[in-house]
Amino acid sequence: MRILKFIGVFLGTLLAVFFIVFGFNLDALKTLYNNSGDLQEGQEWVSKATSLKGLTQYIGSNPQHTTIVSRSVANPDTTIAYGADKPRTMGTLSNFFLITTYARLVENEIDPDELISLDKTDRFLLPYIDESHHDDAKSALQNRDVITDDGKVPLNELLQIAIIYNDLAISDFLYYKFGQKAIE
Repeated sequence: MRILKFIGVFLGTLLAVFFIVFGFNLDALKTLYNNSGDLQEGQEWVSKATSLKGLTQYIGSNPQHTTIVSRSVANPDTTIAYGADKPRTMGTLSNFFLITTYARLVENEIDPDELISLDKTDRFLLPYIDESHHDDAKSALQNRDVITDDGKVPLNELLQIAIIYNDLAISDFLYYKFGQKAIE
C-alpha cells in the first residue's frame, strides 16, 4: 500500500512539474523533441569548454566552427584575430537591432542629446552577469567626461558605450526605452 502511495505522489509531482515547465503549450516540448539531435551535437564539449584549457582544445578540434577576435579600444595594436574573415552570428547581435532602431528613431522621434540617468541603467544590471562590462562602460563614460553632475548621460553616448563595451544593462535599458514594437 505504501508503494502505491509513493508511486501516486511521484506521478502527481512529475505531472505538476511537467505542466509548470511546459504549461499547456506543448510547442516547446515539440521543438525540444524535433531538435534533440542538434541539441546533443557537441554536448561533450559543454563541460570541457568552461575552462581555458577545454576551450583551447575545442578550438583546436573544431577550427571550422571558431572565430576569435579580441580588439582593445585603448590599444588597437594589440588586436588578436583568428578566422576573422568568416562571417558568423555574434552573441551580441541584438546590439545591431538597437543601432538600426536608434538610427530610425533619431530622425524624428527621439532626441540623441536627451539626458539619461545612469541610475535607470543600473536597474537592469543582473548580479554576477557581466558586471565588469557595466563598470567598464561607466568608467569610459566618466573618462569621456560626458556624465553630468547629476549622473546623466546623453542618449547617443549611452548607445555608443553600450555597444563598445557590450554592456547588457545599458542594452536592456535601451531596448525598453526604444520599445519592442519599434525594434520589431
